Amino acid sequence: MPATMSKKSRGSKLEHLKVQYDRLQALFCLSAELRADRDPATLYAQTTHGLLELLGASVILIWLAAPQRRLNISYAAGIDLPPGGAASLRGMQVRAGEGPVGQVLADGQPRLIEGADAHRAAFGHLGRRREAFYRKLRQCLPEQFDTLAVGMYDQGQLIGAVEIFARPHILSEDDIASLQLFADRFAAALTVSHMYSELVMQRTRLAAFDAVVTAISIASDLQELLLQSLLVVINVSGASGGGIVLVAPGGTRLDLAVQQGMPDSETALLNHALVQGGPLEEATYYGQPMDRTIEAESGELTRAVIPLLAGGTVVGALLLYGQPQLFGNRLDWPSLMAIGSQIGIAIANARLYEESQRERRRLATVIDSMADGVAICDAEGRLVLANEAAAHMIDLAALQPRGSLPAHGSEARLYDLDGIPINPSMSPLARALSGEIFHDYRLLVRQPRGEVVLSFSGAPLRSETMAPPEGQADGGVVLFRDVTIQRQLEQAKDEFLAVAAHELRSPLASIKGYADLLLRRELRTGADERDIRGVRVLSQQVDHLVRLVDNLLDLSRLDAGRLTLHWEEVNLRQVVEMAAIQFRTIAPTHHIVVECDDEIIICRCDVLRIRQVITNLLSNAIRYSPGNTQVTITLRQQDSEIYLAVADQGPGVPPAYRERLFNRYYRVPGVKRQGPGGEGLGLGLYLSREIVLLHGGRIWVEDAPGGGALFVITLPSSEQGQEDREQVASKPDKEIRYALQR
Repeated sequence: MPATMSKKSRGSKLEHLKVQYDRLQALFCLSAELRADRDPATLYAQTTHGLLELLGASVILIWLAAPQRRLNISYAAGIDLPPGGAASLRGMQVRAGEGPVGQVLADGQPRLIEGADAHRAAFGHLGRRREAFYRKLRQCLPEQFDTLAVGMYDQGQLIGAVEIFARPHILSEDDIASLQLFADRFAAALTVSHMYSELVMQRTRLAAFDAVVTAISIASDLQELLLQSLLVVINVSGASGGGIVLVAPGGTRLDLAVQQGMPDSETALLNHALVQGGPLEEATYYGQPMDRTIEAESGELTRAVIPLLAGGTVVGALLLYGQPQLFGNRLDWPSLMAIGSQIGIAIANARLYEESQRERRRLATVIDSMADGVAICDAEGRLVLANEAAAHMIDLAALQPRGSLPAHGSEARLYDLDGIPINPSMSPLARALSGEIFHDYRLLVRQPRGEVVLSFSGAPLRSETMAPPEGQADGGVVLFRDVTIQRQLEQAKDEFLAVAAHELRSPLASIKGYADLLLRRELRTGADERDIRGVRVLSQQVDHLVRLVDNLLDLSRLDAGRLTLHWEEVNLRQVVEMAAIQFRTIAPTHHIVVECDDEIIICRCDVLRIRQVITNLLSNAIRYSPGNTQVTITLRQQDSEIYLAVADQGPGVPPAYRERLFNRYYRVPGVKRQGPGGEGLGLGLYLSREIVLLHGGRIWVEDAPGGGALFVITLPSSEQGQEDREQVASKPDKEIRYALQR
């Protein structure tokens, strides 16, 4: 009997070894069939199917590692799940130490658990939420089973676990070693398969991107862009149809722009649907992708909606339709979102381009309808736009800023008002390109039909993103009009005033002489104070008339080039002090202060003309500032320049009028006289500027520190040298004027 039992025992053991050998050999064969170039879903299906047959198992679960030391079910084989059950099962998760696979995650050791009760005990104490999870898992398993959990390692790193459920006594400890080798081989193949699948997906995405970008680039308008983009996305996604809805102006409704194979019921539902509160609200208002199962004429369909974003703003939505079982699970949402952003940006750009074209047409219409000539050049000086009025007034070739000589075949040239060809850098567009803003820049144009005088105003063109540093602009624009008749009238007026001034000078001199004689006689005889005041007013008004006539005479001398300077070295402080004493008598209600650190400031100048300038500035300061205010004259020497400034406490000069303030006959509109003194002709500042320029100096106006206007003059000091001063003073008047304007 013992011998018989021993023989049976040996036979059973041999049979067991043969089973193990056959399993090991089958596992090696199955391992050899693992191919990393397959997609993960195929690899899962073929591997688990082979294991089920090889081991005679009932259920196999593939778990993959998740963050925070957890495992998620990635694939289940041998389970007959109801609709939607696969997604529910894939959402199951265990923590380290929970159940067999949780214990493998905790210590890395395989687990063989016999019996369903022992499997439940391996989970330990579970809360209400975890208990619901276990009941869901238990419903998928056989009534009685043993469990074998083996870790999946790739290069020493645990990436998941294989959990095998089989009838009792099918699995044994002897299977662990061979299954561990197989699991590691499967882990390596799965890792490579995921990488390969990701590369394929990336290539598909790039192809889709390339197709969409190509469709966008070849589209000639917005409608074609939308249609081509839709066809490409339908093709790459495997959808049966789709459409694109755009957010209508106002941002409250949707317009169906294009559609291809879209269900009729969807067309009626979604066209003019609300952005907020409509069926696509999640995508069109919140910017989130969405999919819904809908009922269409052909049956049940999946509607996938991808928001079209441009800089975070929803401009529309892309709609895709397909069969739920074939279409819903294979949508690559990240790729579709990226493609949606590309289409959204293209839509925004197309709309901006269409709007810019409309604005361009409106601008062109406005420019063409202007009576003034308009010319615009680019940064290289090439003329890019000119209206009909410009072409009628001047040969456009003469406006090219590259030089003052006309282009080939053009007879038009630009001259200054003295008939001298202008320097190329002083052409209107060249000045605008240099960053200068100018007004009423008058030039003579000689054309076959005669000479005309044009008044130019110009400015640089800069993009909004450019800071305004000095240097080359993006372009330049000039506006000009024909002022030939106006100039002829001005010349006639100047000639009349010059003749009138000459004719008035002699009688005024006589009136002045007799008025002074009468005043002295009244003072000597002790006449009534009222009579003396009347004679004094008469003398002051005659002085005012004499100044007006002298200004007119100086104007005619300037125009004729006969205003000569008599040079001498003077102490400029004494000249300023004498002018201040004179005006303290004329305007006793104003407090005139002289600020000067040096007792002697030597300046070589025409003292009468410089005093005329100082008198003009003091007269204006008193005339346009209220009584009981201060007028300050500041005088100091800085290096080779003498600085003289007159500040008042009046309303000041607005920046927009400062450039034209020194033009002849110009007065700032809206500024009224407040102090004593008669009204002028608008020649005082013009003559002051010309005199200062002839001395080689500069004059300008700015805001006074305490409010009011501050007129500033700089003159060369005597240390500069007689030769340099005479060279500056002998420059043609036009060059000096250009220098001031620049």
